[in-house]
Amino acid sequence: MLFLIYMYVLINLCFVVKELMLNTKVRKGFLSAVLNIKDTNIKEIILENTNLRVRHEYEKH
Repeated sequence: MLFLIYMYVLINLCFVVKELMLNTKVRKGFLSAVLNIKDTNIKEIILENTNLRVRHEYEKH
């Protein structure tokens, strides 16, 4: 039971982080905090394709 609760929280957390990273200001603030640099030093953030490759039809899109 505890494992299922943990997985539910983990899946929801991943979804929230993914949604937050869609916001440019949030992405910039997160990177500046992680890299320990001022956000004014970050000029541009380019996102590559963020979708994972699907090998089989039953995998999530």
